[in-house]
Amino acid sequence: MENTQHELRASPLDASPTDVQDGIFADVLQPAVNDGQRQPESPGHFEMRLNQGFFNHSFEDLAALMDTNTPLLDDFDSFLSPSHIIPVIPPPQLTDPEPPLALLSPGIVARPETGETISRLGSRLPSLQPQEMTWRAPEPVRTCKLFESISSETRQLFITKMRQFSAVVPKPFEMPSRLALSRYLKAYLNGFHEHLPFLHVPTLSSDACCIELLLAIASVGAQYCLESEKAVQLFETSHAIAKERIQRLDDSTLPLGPKVHDRRGSDFAHSLRRYGSFMEVPGLTLRDSLSESQETLESRVQTAQALLLLMAEATWSNHRRTLRQALAIQSTLASLIRDDVLKAMPAPHDVSWEEWGKYESTKRTKWIVFCFFNLHTIVHNIPSLISSSEMDAMLMPCHSATFRATCEAKWRDSKVEETDTYFKEAFGRLFKEGTPRQDFAPNSTLGNYVLIHALIQHIYLVRQVLHPCDDGSAVILENDITLIELALRNWKSAWKQTPDSSLDSSNPAGPVSFNSTALLRLAYIRLNADIGPGRALHTRDPAQIANAFLEAQIIKRTPGLLRAVLHAAHALSIPIRIGVHVVAQTQTFRWSIQHSLATLECAFLLSKWLEALSSPVGDQPISSSEHRMLKLVRTMLEETDYAVPSILAVESRRGMRLLAANVLRVWASVFNGPTQVWAIVNIIGSSLALCANLVEHG
Repeated sequence: MENTQHELRASPLDASPTDVQDGIFADVLQPAVNDGQRQPESPGHFEMRLNQGFFNHSFEDLAALMDTNTPLLDDFDSFLSPSHIIPVIPPPQLTDPEPPLALLSPGIVARPETGETISRLGSRLPSLQPQEMTWRAPEPVRTCKLFESISSETRQLFITKMRQFSAVVPKPFEMPSRLALSRYLKAYLNGFHEHLPFLHVPTLSSDACCIELLLAIASVGAQYCLESEKAVQLFETSHAIAKERIQRLDDSTLPLGPKVHDRRGSDFAHSLRRYGSFMEVPGLTLRDSLSESQETLESRVQTAQALLLLMAEATWSNHRRTLRQALAIQSTLASLIRDDVLKAMPAPHDVSWEEWGKYESTKRTKWIVFCFFNLHTIVHNIPSLISSSEMDAMLMPCHSATFRATCEAKWRDSKVEETDTYFKEAFGRLFKEGTPRQDFAPNSTLGNYVLIHALIQHIYLVRQVLHPCDDGSAVILENDITLIELALRNWKSAWKQTPDSSLDSSNPAGPVSFNSTALLRLAYIRLNADIGPGRALHTRDPAQIANAFLEAQIIKRTPGLLRAVLHAAHALSIPIRIGVHVVAQTQTFRWSIQHSLATLECAFLLSKWLEALSSPVGDQPISSSEHRMLKLVRTMLEETDYAVPSILAVESRRGMRLLAANVLRVWASVFNGPTQVWAIVNIIGSSLALCANLVEHG
């Protein structure tokens, strides 16, 4: 928003003329009061009162009303959120004069939130009686939760933090208005955070939040608000500050207090630098680590969190200015995570909720970095920079109820049921017969998400070490397939035992569990079909992606492949059951990128399988199981706009090619909705539509 007048017009308070006359503007539009009785007022007197600024004061009253928890405000609770509340600032005429535009540095412009007339939505209007026209100095900025409504004081705090990095801030850069910041943070919280929950929202405060993390959150939130240009500006500024922060941290020595230095010596300082605040250092307790170095260590963690968000945004967007930076950020982030060491000691039971929140947030950050690197493997067919074996000594994430607790009392109640489990133990169970047993504590939803990513990475690495066959494909040995399928079955059993598991993307516990099921389908496909190199997603060009699909080899029909086809068909049934057009209109803000990636491979697998059926090799006839699957796919398409005409035999070459093309068209319809947050979803939809035409007429 460019100015506060715009902010006022965007307000959800849309009063009718009657409401205005009877309410907030009554003192202006009605005659003046004299001795307790209203007397007629001449038009000239009324005009004089307007010229004296009474009408402006009424706007200030309106601002005060919106900023206070009056009973009237409760009437709007159903559609008025805290992010719409306009914070209070003192009337300009009662404060020290300030320049209309303050240049903080050659690259940072602080546009004042105040202006003329309507933009002076001042504090609660002082009484119009002269003796009460006084104003008190504003109180110091109080610590507030980051995701609460951003006040003018909080925004100014962010600008002050950014002054420390003015030399590297891209010029010119203007901090978004407080209403825009509130909007972006709210969008991040309702959109991205639910899919990758690593920030401890209840305890993250505005004064303790590094500026690069704040800007990275705002950048992702701006993308969810469909303000892509603003998102790019915030991205570039956050990235520049993050790189500068890392440089300063690397160049500086760790500040240690004299007592700590005298007692532990330089070896302790080296360990603390290496292991971080919550890591496994011999003889070091969590209390020890909460020392003078804590601010430096937390800055390093928050910088890593900022880079994680920026890497995600660069990966899924189609801005050439950010896309090329995704893999570069990956390398920096991997170095930061390794510097903090991939180990974690159990959180002591005597720490405060706030201290535990930092501990769990740091741990989850490392896990989600591991998972996101694995997504890069899926998209770009490149090895992850962090292998699952490096995570063996990491504790699994806590349950969502514990992490989402909004107060210390709820946190302590939910924490009673927590059991510490290391990744090596949880991952090893998946490859053993008869597990998971009932006597094992269930994983958290994020724990299941981590484990399915580890299985996909395992499948990728097993396939990479195999020697290619004559046709260039790499076939996993039957013994390996049997063992990995055992692990996938055990994962499904563990998923079912997790209390928060759900196939509903709007589950109150979050969509992480739903996202994990998409990755399960992808794991079955990767296990039974070598299709990794054939997608060209890195080009972001639908034509190249479609041609890469067509040029990929026809997959071999095996019993194992049919199990993967069944998972692909199940994925197709979800939007058909809900309604293809409904999903196309709503999935943007509810489905994660993982679903888009898994869908792409499901569509590709079904299409290639149908192509294999239409071009049988040798004397291999269509089996009864394949025939049933074929009829199932055709029956599902009859519920859409892409049914195969009944006069066309599905077993014919023409019928199966049309069926393969229409499967791609259904998925293309799902991902060609009117609005997409991330550009890669549109690219996938366009690629599938092009591929469908090529398959049908090829």
